[in-house]
Amino acid sequence: MRTVHFVLQPLLDRFQRLRAVTMPEMKAALGTRVDMTVIRKLGPLGYLTSYSHRGGYHTLP
Repeated sequence: MRTVHFVLQPLLDRFQRLRAVTMPEMKAALGTRVDMTVIRKLGPLGYLTSYSHRGGYHTLP
């Protein structure tokens, strides 16, 4: 079985246009339906989540 590779650049472009991005927006940018894929891609970037709204908004420092 072949491993699927997701490109990070569309996600970074989304963060440049918008200060805060929701999980559905990030999944659309990466082209995946899985939350864990997005979290794995965000890990090395040092992302921040919102305290309110159940952590629904993510941003970069």
